[in-house]
Amino acid sequence: MDREQIKTLVDEIKDSIMCINCGDNYVNYKCMGCNSFGQELNDKVKGLKNKISNIEKDTIKFDVSMARIYSLNILGDTELNSIFHGVDYDKTIENAYNSLMNKVENNVPFVDSDYESLEYFTFDYCNDEEKSFIYDYIIKETLVKNKQFPYDFFENSIKDFTRLKSLPFDKRPRVSIVDYFDIKNRNALVLGNEIQIKKQIVQNMYNGSIEGFETIFHEITHLEQKYRENNYYTSYDDMLAIKEKVLKSSEDDFYEKNHNILSFENEARFYGKLNSIKYLESIGLKVFRKEEILNEAQKELVKKDSETRIFRNREEDINESLDFLLIEEPKYLDKFPKLNLEYIEDDYGVRRKTVDEFVNDYESFDFSPMDPVQIDRVNEYYEKTIAKENNKIKGVTK
Repeated sequence: MDREQIKTLVDEIKDSIMCINCGDNYVNYKCMGCNSFGQELNDKVKGLKNKISNIEKDTIKFDVSMARIYSLNILGDTELNSIFHGVDYDKTIENAYNSLMNKVENNVPFVDSDYESLEYFTFDYCNDEEKSFIYDYIIKETLVKNKQFPYDFFENSIKDFTRLKSLPFDKRPRVSIVDYFDIKNRNALVLGNEIQIKKQIVQNMYNGSIEGFETIFHEITHLEQKYRENNYYTSYDDMLAIKEKVLKSSEDDFYEKNHNILSFENEARFYGKLNSIKYLESIGLKVFRKEEILNEAQKELVKKDSETRIFRNREEDINESLDFLLIEEPKYLDKFPKLNLEYIEDDYGVRRKTVDEFVNDYESFDFSPMDPVQIDRVNEYYEKTIAKENNKIKGVTK
């Protein structure tokens, strides 16, 4: 077995260290998120251990291309020494890292052997700040100089860049590059805790296009929306997005009929444009259509004023559509628990709360364990909701 075979096996293990079910990391082959067992990871590590057991000592040199074996902590000292003997692993890696970062900081052209080192350090060695510095360098050099880096390396960098920019989250998402989507005109998608990006988008970025960054930050916004829904007290706007998702679950073509005015898509389009510009400017690049893009983003905010949606071929206030749907299908109260903030199910069925009930909920709300951000979200939710209910009583539509 030669060094390339070892490297291939270790790379396969690296690609299997995240849970296929929820995207969290395996520790001792058990997922930290969903507690499932990493059978595929376990099998690959066993395969590697079996294959290296017959390797003679000192037959393969330890360098950065082999460092992933050490950093992944998949082999013990005895197994490592069956491949490499008498090596100061930490010192070898530190020297290689300092040499590489000197090139990055001084913009020294890379040679072929540097790409393997750069891949190792960005994916296995560096902290978040160091990774960000390196990814900024890779992206800027690619956009300015066009194809300085091998495409596969650039693609992997974009995947990890997307994961890194998805902070702050307790669990970073999986990111995968796919050849196509079944949905027409789809460039990227969030599925659970995974962001999928169409390969053509990354290839266009590799060829100098900046539009892919808007796609990435668009999907990151959708991931943030899911995080808020699962971890924060709801705001007024987030509750509106939940209501849209309820109607979307009930009617197959609801999304298509309302795509241009859905609040969660408006937010994603706004921050996709805004954050892509912020990022590109932060690494010293000029965005030539900046004002046009910002004007397009601003239009997405204006759309938030309307809460009228098309449902069952009727154009009406989203609460009216939801009122009728929940009477017919109260199961959505269980599927979307935050709806219980606005609806009550009793012996007579499901009904929307009255103004007095909303006011009572607000006045009796316990703010004591909450941080300022959460308190602001609660205040905004109840103040806007109560105001809208009062306006409805008065016959005011907005």
